[in-house]
Amino acid sequence: MKSRIKLITFFHNEEFLVPFYLSHYWWADSIHAVFSKSDDRTEELLRADHRVHLDPFEFPGGKIDDGIKRDIINLVMSETSRQSTDWILVVDSDEFIWFGGCPECDAREILPEVSSSCNVLVARLWNVYRNRSDSDLDLKKTPVVYQRRHGDQNRDPHYQKPCVIRAGTGIRLEVGAHTIINMGGVRVSAVDCDGAHWQNADPCFCLARRVKGRSQRISDNNYRAGWGHGQYHLTEDMVMKVCRDHLDDPKCF
Repeated sequence: MKSRIKLITFFHNEEFLVPFYLSHYWWADSIHAVFSKSDDRTEELLRADHRVHLDPFEFPGGKIDDGIKRDIINLVMSETSRQSTDWILVVDSDEFIWFGGCPECDAREILPEVSSSCNVLVARLWNVYRNRSDSDLDLKKTPVVYQRRHGDQNRDPHYQKPCVIRAGTGIRLEVGAHTIINMGGVRVSAVDCDGAHWQNADPCFCLARRVKGRSQRISDNNYRAGWGHGQYHLTEDMVMKVCRDHLDDPKCF
């Protein structure tokens, strides 16, 4: 029997990424999209997918507060029962994960292999970049993750995230889904869970997204807590330099 899978993701001005996100997660049964007011077609694109439940939300003053984001994610997880789904995936719109080492496989057929005694999978994501040999991103080329396969082969421990949770376990995530609030009762599966982090996958979208969409929207609470520090005080020149520095990275997967 196939597993039922639910995604939880926040969206703001993600018109470019939404089609790639929906294409990659074609196997998700439902998507809980917490979206804030955007000045692009983010809402329209999400609304067109029958799997998406739209949950409108605005951060105070429009500034990203990862503490509030964490609390909303945990609330949605707590309200999701085993009767409605088997697994919950907490991912950002630029995080594309897969199971069993196979990006093109149906995750609903792989997750039943997880032992019933396990309730968490840790996603290990590569930070990927546009290689000088890569073509422009094209939604028609699937699986979409194969278009950006170069990056740092030594995966950043910060992007090993316990973000795949068996529904109905009461597990709660910390900020960014990087850790679990209380590790008691957590049993991690050894089933492969890999991914590609597209934060810097191509200058065509990441310059505006990281500067206007992230860096310029950091809340005072984030600054005080040190949350999202990789997005502080960015300029387009800084982001572009990161992209240039990785033009010759090796293939990761």
